[in-house]
Amino acid sequence: MKKLLSVCMFLAAIALTLLTLSGCGEQFGTLQGVVTQMQDPAKPAEDPSNIGPAIDQATVVIYSLTRQSDVSGIEVYTKGRILQKMLTDAAGAFSFSLSKGKYVVEVWVEGYTMAKRQVDVKGGRTTQASFNVPAAP
Repeated sequence: MKKLLSVCMFLAAIALTLLTLSGCGEQFGTLQGVVTQMQDPAKPAEDPSNIGPAIDQATVVIYSLTRQSDVSGIEVYTKGRILQKMLTDAAGAFSFSLSKGKYVVEVWVEGYTMAKRQVDVKGGRTTQASFNVPAAP
């Protein structure tokens, strides 16, 4: 009986070590990015030649995302309350420490079109979410 208990404890320790090393045991991750000025709204935002200067003092807002249902394999979420908010620095950069999970990120800059996207933050990892925003029409 003692031998069986020792084997079970040994296997549990190995499983816990593997979870920790794989990041699955981590509860928090980092979300970071940069907000920049889009050069030409007719071009794709991710085109490197279309990425302009960084935007200082852009407002970046993190909202909770709540799973409402799973219909025929399609997950349906709704945007919830504001969890965190910050202004970008002089380099247009932002960084948040968040619990692992799904969020909505919105970027607000006076004179520019609001941008948003859903992100999935993984525990123990850094998720990138940069925004190249066009001037408001």
